[in-house]
Amino acid sequence: MVVGANDEESTGPKNPSIPYLRKSAMQNVTAPQIVRRRGIAVCVSFLIIAVIILGIWLFNFILVGQQLQGVLKADPHNEVVGARAHLGYWIDPDTLVFNLTHISETASRMDIFRSFLQYAEAMKGRHFTKVILAAKGKEKFVIDGNYFRQLGEEYHTQNPIYTMRTFPVHLVTLDGGKPFSEYAGGLFAVLGKEMDQFTEFNDQWYVRDFRAVAPSVVSDTAQKSDSNFDPCQGLRDSDPHCGWKPHWDDSGVSTNAIDGTKKEFLSLDSSDADGMDFGKLHYAELKICFENGKFCGGDSVALGVDVHGIVEPLGYETGEEYSTAVRLKFDDEKPVRETWGIADSHDALFPYGHEKRFLSQLLQHEKLILEFSYYEKAARTVTFEISGLAAKMKSQGLQSPTP
Repeated sequence: MVVGANDEESTGPKNPSIPYLRKSAMQNVTAPQIVRRRGIAVCVSFLIIAVIILGIWLFNFILVGQQLQGVLKADPHNEVVGARAHLGYWIDPDTLVFNLTHISETASRMDIFRSFLQYAEAMKGRHFTKVILAAKGKEKFVIDGNYFRQLGEEYHTQNPIYTMRTFPVHLVTLDGGKPFSEYAGGLFAVLGKEMDQFTEFNDQWYVRDFRAVAPSVVSDTAQKSDSNFDPCQGLRDSDPHCGWKPHWDDSGVSTNAIDGTKKEFLSLDSSDADGMDFGKLHYAELKICFENGKFCGGDSVALGVDVHGIVEPLGYETGEEYSTAVRLKFDDEKPVRETWGIADSHDALFPYGHEKRFLSQLLQHEKLILEFSYYEKAARTVTFEISGLAAKMKSQGLQSPTP
């Protein structure tokens, strides 16, 4: 059949008025309506993005973040450490990032490392291919996920000094290099080198990022013109005790929510520094524990001295790694030698077995000089001006034990 012109025309639109209806409808949309619709679309887009970001953050917090925050809150020693944990790129479940975000001026290297090991212990039931150590968001080192799990499993059984000595050789840089060497030889031949490596590792990981800014210098002109001049204003950044006077502090009462036990601590800082970290001097702390108004007993360390480093043990045979040699001198009396215990964290020492007698000595004297040694370091002394202890205990309603 031959198709004529009329037939070709018949193949066109059956209802030519429809396009005109659509055009007419578009013409009825005003400019403000178009702007409003675009604004709604932009708001919806931002809302979707915000929900996605919040969901990713919440996913990371539930998976790896809340465990770290629980570790930091559970141990009072960790109050000086701020850290966050998240997955690699926030979405890689095989990679864990441990990021230090804040370090107190009183924190020691042991405080940082202990919090990391405690987190490993909390995460020992999880498996990661690798764990990244970061500081202020900057990724620094990588360790194998299996080793991270091993650290968690061994936290309560392994000697922490051994862990510190051997930890650096497990580190890998971001480009795959091995920054620290594994030394061969006898224990005492390599001990010093291994501990030096541990110190250098800490320096590279976070110390240089958190190093304190040099204290400001106040000019002589300002000193003379300001009648309220504080001579320690430019020094407290490096010495928190500038202008400080010895005094006993009370921690306040902490009540156990389960059994109602009330615990309280009296503490006194040493008059002289026991070392320096991050460009600031730090001081030893003498602490006395009371439970329900009485001297602590049982498994609690009732009386001890917190320091800012690893205490030198008597040796490495069984039973020796948690004991240390000290010398004591009260007032003008002759110095005496004693063997004290070392806390599990190795950064505190205490008069194991005679805490009550030692507290009685504190109450009868005005000054205590304690000599002890940090690991692989020469012996050092710290002085405590202990007068006023009896009056402080009385004012707080705390009872003195019978030796």
